[in-house]
Amino acid sequence: MPKGLFKTAKPKPADLVRALRGCLSNLERDARVEKTQEECNKLLREVKTALFGEGDMEPVPETVYCLTQEALKDEFLRVLILSIPRLDLEGRINSSRILAGLQRQKVDGDFPVVRYLEMSPGILDFLVAIYERTELALISGTILRECIRSKRLASYLLYSQSDLERFFSYVDVANFDVASDAFATFEELLTRHEEMVAQFLQVKHTWFFERFNNLLQSKYITKRQAIQLLRRMLQIPANDAVKQRYVSDANNLMIIMNLFREASKSINTEAFHVFRAFVANENKPPEIASILYSNRDKLLSFFSSFVASDDPRFDEDKAEVLSEIRKWPERIITAPLAPAAVPRAASAVV
Repeated sequence: MPKGLFKTAKPKPADLVRALRGCLSNLERDARVEKTQEECNKLLREVKTALFGEGDMEPVPETVYCLTQEALKDEFLRVLILSIPRLDLEGRINSSRILAGLQRQKVDGDFPVVRYLEMSPGILDFLVAIYERTELALISGTILRECIRSKRLASYLLYSQSDLERFFSYVDVANFDVASDAFATFEELLTRHEEMVAQFLQVKHTWFFERFNNLLQSKYITKRQAIQLLRRMLQIPANDAVKQRYVSDANNLMIIMNLFREASKSINTEAFHVFRAFVANENKPPEIASILYSNRDKLLSFFSSFVASDDPRFDEDKAEVLSEIRKWPERIITAPLAPAAVPRAASAVV
């Protein structure tokens, strides 16, 4: 008999989803966890193959459509996500891929899985909460960044104060891998949907930047990532009103100027680009003017000898800043505030 003459029929999407749901449910109560995980892994691989294809085999659109429809039944998606902590590494990775694939399926002009997640915000809260578990953080981050592609889901995470508070904590944890992944998710949340984020930052400006400024005064890696993100955010045209308000706050200026004291050229350079916005502001409040003018000579000395690496526009930008600073009078009528701690040029150049 020729090999492969009789092939086992592939399970129907409804049967596959039903079997996987049952297996995932068993994980919580089955004493034979290893055997149950093996069965879950097998079913997860089959679902992933049906969604994405395998090798030269392309996915069948009708099968993908049916899988999407079946995934919306009987709380399958909730069970899948809540089971992630009980799966092994292979199962977690395949679950994250399946969730990403299902979210991208468009049916009748809408994305039904995204709609389901929007109507089930507790699932997003769960994904944010498990970030604190080191072994789950990277998987959670992968799923959340896929969710953030949806403006509706990103909006929920932005305006959920408890979830956002968690991210301010996660990006500053001691574990480098967790902190870096959390920052990638945090950055995606704050830059993907520009108009929506701009509106959020205008509404929650004080609350947000009080917490963001803490990141700029934390440990080295947190400072570096935070100042890079701040520069990117302030350069987004939709954030022009946010930038204007930011550069009108004397406390923000003091924090940015103190970053010039860091030994890191990367931090110095990013801080310089944020500092440029304070200098370029044509409507400087008296407090800002006092700090800048009273530090005029220190700033001239510092920037004159500061050289940035891997930034072809830096010399041009620096020349503009130096030209502007030289125009400032040495004395001003308004009483100066306590000057920010700007380092001497010699000690700042690394």
